[in-house]
Amino acid sequence: GFIIPIAPLVRTKVYLEFPLYEDLFSEGESVFWRIATKYKFFYLDSPLVVMRYHEKNMGKAIKKNMDIHLTCLDRLILSKHFPQNAFAAYQEYRFKIILGNVWHCFRTNFEIMWAKKLILTSIMSYPKSLLNLRSFVLIFYAAMPKKLIFYANKIIDLILRKKLFKPLEDYYN
Repeated sequence: GFIIPIAPLVRTKVYLEFPLYEDLFSEGESVFWRIATKYKFFYLDSPLVVMRYHEKNMGKAIKKNMDIHLTCLDRLILSKHFPQNAFAAYQEYRFKIILGNVWHCFRTNFEIMWAKKLILTSIMSYPKSLLNLRSFVLIFYAAMPKKLIFYANKIIDLILRKKLFKPLEDYYN
């Protein structure tokens, strides 16, 4: 099954075998992808850690986190341990990461122009994405003016009774 990569326990010798990318601000859980190309993880159905929510959580640095995530993913396929038959899964996963971030940006009125460019380049790099319903919705969003996106989100949030989630903007200033 899928392992939520929040707190995998890893032996020190394995961490030493897969050193973190020093040129990236935060590799995060991407290091576990690299480890998983060589070792198997065992799932333990017991909570080992508690995550804390706070306003300055770097998980809200949408653009920076996605860039780092994609860099790690692109480096992963260059690994000698990366399975050759997993390239299609890599392409689909990469697209889904971008799609999720574009969706998040459109729905939170954050970096709309960046998101518009991103959805178009993403679809061009993975044409199968046109079969995805969310892609069509995002293309519709991309065609809308920024002000209309803002009002559409307000209406959707009212209907769904959602509270506005703000990405970590001061990280970008």
